[in-house]
Parts: sequence; structure tokens; C-alpha cells
Amino acid sequence: MADEEKLNWEQLESSHVEAMAWIPDEARLLVQFRNGAVYEYLSDAEEADALRKADSPGRFVNFHLKHKGSRLS
Repeated sequence: MADEEKLNWEQLESSHVEAMAWIPDEARLLVQFRNGAVYEYLSDAEEADALRKADSPGRFVNFHLKHKGSRLS
């Protein structure tokens, strides 16, 4: 499992989502919310890229990822 402290977090422009980190060798997408919570999603590269490019990252998470995530912190 990747060391979360060494991840390359990408800042996102969103009122709810702070940043994302994609771990390709584990097919995991981590999303940090502005309230400090971090969620993990089993994902693929296309989905991670779609979040990165979404006009509204918060809406993307709500509609495409929310049902398959688990809270890490």
C-alpha cells in the first residue's frame, strides 16, 4: 500500500474537494475534501482523469464515486 504522506496530491478547484491523488499500481483514487476528510475509491485511470478534468469535482464525486468509497481519515 502506498504511503499516503508521499503521494503527489493534485489541487482541484472546487468548493468541496481540496485535492486528489491517483495510485495507478493499486488502482486507488484518494480524494481530500475541504473539511479534512480523505476518502479512498477503487478506480481506473479514466475515472481519475475525469475527476481531474471535471467542471465540478464535488459533483463528480457525488454522482460517480460516492457509492464506492470508504473514509480513511
